[in-house]
Amino acid sequence: MLYGDVHMTPNMHLLSHLAGVVKNWGPLWAYSLFQFESANGRLQALVAGTNGVVTQISQKYATMALFVIILSGITSPIVFYNSVTMCLAISI
Repeated sequence: MLYGDVHMTPNMHLLSHLAGVVKNWGPLWAYSLFQFESANGRLQALVAGTNGVVTQISQKYATMALFVIILSGITSPIVFYNSVTMCLAISI
């Protein structure tokens, strides 16, 4: 190691394990968490401040769901459920 453990950042520590991880688990693309991180980013975009985070996300999610329902003219309860569950795919 070039600088030793004292000067190692968390990212550098994780990189030091990378070869072993690939050896044990296979190529990195096979177990990427990008989709989960992307969903977290969309949730974070729904928050405008530090107070009432859950309320902010809930209200904006419900607004998006209603927006999708109004635009698509949904009348069936099954289609309504599917559109509500897919609303997080909409980027703000």
